[in-house]
Amino acid sequence: MKHRILITALIIMNILVIGLFIVQYTSATYPLVGSDYQLFGPRLIDSLLHYKVNGFSIQWYTPSFGAGLPAYPNPLQMQFSFPQFFTFIVNPWVAILMSGVVYIIIGFLVTFLFLRDILEFKPLSAILGASFFVANGFFIEQMVVGHADKITFPLIVIPVYALLNRKIPAWLAGLFISLTGVIFLYSGGVYIGVICFFTTIITIPIVYFLKPSILAWRKVVPAIFWGSFFTILLCGSKLYPVIAFMQSFPREVHDQYFVNWVTSIGGLVLQLVGIMTTFPFLNLIGKSSLVYVVRLATWTGSPYGFWEQDTSVSPVLIILLIYGAWLMLTHKPHLDKRNLLKKGIAGICLFFSIILVIQFSTARGFLFDAL
Repeated sequence: MKHRILITALIIMNILVIGLFIVQYTSATYPLVGSDYQLFGPRLIDSLLHYKVNGFSIQWYTPSFGAGLPAYPNPLQMQFSFPQFFTFIVNPWVAILMSGVVYIIIGFLVTFLFLRDILEFKPLSAILGASFFVANGFFIEQMVVGHADKITFPLIVIPVYALLNRKIPAWLAGLFISLTGVIFLYSGGVYIGVICFFTTIITIPIVYFLKPSILAWRKVVPAIFWGSFFTILLCGSKLYPVIAFMQSFPREVHDQYFVNWVTSIGGLVLQLVGIMTTFPFLNLIGKSSLVYVVRLATWTGSPYGFWEQDTSVSPVLIILLIYGAWLMLTHKPHLDKRNLLKKGIAGICLFFSIILVIQFSTARGFLFDAL
């Protein structure tokens, strides 16, 4: 009993610390907050006005912007989302912060359950892993700059947990996957949906190597089927107008960063090392933080700021990963020769997934061009 109370207290404390830090860090220069809050805040107010005038109905168009624009067919429209719900109670700025805290709580708890119950980590290790996952540079930077459409990031762990938890029936796992997609879509999180897909196809082969008994195709395949079915039911009314709207415009813009492969891979590494590790080091040696920003833009070949490129993980995690790699190299791992064919297939899937993610991250390669 004492152990459970301690674990519960540690979970609550970690969630509070991470949530309070992100709120304080995001509000550090208030009222001069992130530039993209001026994009999403007025639109939340506009949808609120629609509700007050027209009642609970779909806002197909709005006269408030650009002499009249489509609203519901806009992929970034957030009429049915947590930020919009909280806007009934508080102003859009606080509504977005409150939504971010909700996503932090959900993402932390699901990650903790995934690590403890599925991968069978010890509770303290599961808490540490959940903290690493939620407190990442990508999510923090999206909150800071005001990318309200991307703050659903912590929820990407839900489909992985639903697929790999054998205790959850296939139909319920499909429903969890679908509801996650619903939140992404109706919160304007189309990019997070893509990130969630990439995360899932990389995580599942890795989990299979760690614990082959977890992956049960008799559960995974029906769960994907149910997830697709529920997603069509719950998201069809949004997907159809979005597709119809976007078909009215030519898709001529193509991402292309004029740096070579070696430089772009270096940019990926710099993005993962990111702000958490480099900024304290730069402060220690008396360098401006802009040094890293300039270098990151040079290596990635993109014109964006660090808030759009930073995907940093905690320096503590980097140290632990290096230590773990050293242990693996110094202590030769035992090669389990069982299920070599299945592990070979999993290895091919993992390799393909990594190549796919790298090509989409660097905006180059045959898979990127084809898709």
